[in-house]
Amino acid sequence: TWTSFAKLRGSWSRVSEGKIDENNPYSHIQAYEKGTSWNGTPSTYFGSSLLDQNLKPETSDAWEIGTYLRFFNNRIGFDFAYYQSRDYNNLIYSPISETSGYNSLLLNGDVYKRKGVEFTLDFAPVRNDNFKWDTQINLSQYRRYQEEIYGGKEQTENFINVGDRTDEIYASVYQTNENGEVIFENGYPVADPYNRYIGYDEPDWTYGISNNLRYKNFNLSFLFDGRIGGLMYSTTNQKMWWGGTSPGTVNQFRDAANNGESTYIGTGVKVVSGEATYDVNGNIINDTRTYAPNDVPVNYINFMQTTSNGQNKNYHYYKETFIKLREVTLTYNFGKTILDKSPFTDLSLSLVGRNLWLSSDIPNVDPDSGTDNLQAPSTRNIGFNINAKF
Repeated sequence: TWTSFAKLRGSWSRVSEGKIDENNPYSHIQAYEKGTSWNGTPSTYFGSSLLDQNLKPETSDAWEIGTYLRFFNNRIGFDFAYYQSRDYNNLIYSPISETSGYNSLLLNGDVYKRKGVEFTLDFAPVRNDNFKWDTQINLSQYRRYQEEIYGGKEQTENFINVGDRTDEIYASVYQTNENGEVIFENGYPVADPYNRYIGYDEPDWTYGISNNLRYKNFNLSFLFDGRIGGLMYSTTNQKMWWGGTSPGTVNQFRDAANNGESTYIGTGVKVVSGEATYDVNGNIINDTRTYAPNDVPVNYINFMQTTSNGQNKNYHYYKETFIKLREVTLTYNFGKTILDKSPFTDLSLSLVGRNLWLSSDIPNVDPDSGTDNLQAPSTRNIGFNINAKF
């Protein structure tokens, strides 16, 4: 009797994309490509890509299982879903010798696996004649993996190995010693000759928390959401440090640099003897370097324009973790006494606010979009709605 509703669901599907280019229905045919028109006369040209004679449409096989449960006269509800898909026959342009007359070969190549999980919990802590409180919590996760690489290779050009997540981030970083201290040369940090793995682009979790409270004729709803984990590059912060507009650049070293003096000494070490050798994957196979504290002063402004303070901010990759008060709505529903004296069958007045508060690990920008390329800041909106029915 404590179970109000219970359902188990499942599905399987196969989806094939019939076109290589949705804007060109003949893109799967080795033929002339449409060029620019001049004075009403069309032109064509022969493309630089050779097409495999046995091209197949990109295909995705997907399945999902889930359950939906409600308990205690619908006071508590739980929804769970797990899905997985295999994407194959993916179209890739494989470089070939230009002596063939083409730059690349279009063929079916890599295979990917996608999977994800989502939880939703809703419950009503309070329900009576005058007051009702409903809340819902949503949590989801998504992952994409490299299952196969064309030609039997073990690694892509982006350093992704078979079995790895495709959102791994490899970035240019500074060299460090075994203690994690940045290595300097002539007062400036030394770039690592290899790109290094620094984290994942996708967040660990995406979440949302919504609440709806009703007391007599008043209704208050508010929504929090955000992400946990993942990394995002911030061009805004990089440019602020590079251009001297970040508050962190205002110090005595900057004043001295404006006077042409070199007084800034970066925190790290310098190599006094020895060298390091690497294998083809960037692993150190021999390291005889010895170090001393960096003691070479440089011009602070030159240092910031060279590094953008990247030695301390992992090249301005930041954790995407944030929580945002997405929306708040306060509504008053006019009662029957007023409606009977008006031409309306239903009338309500709402005060609405959006983007009212944000707490984030990334300074100066809103990480909501997942990217930061000097876009305009997000805005806070406050307004009102009148909803009238006749």
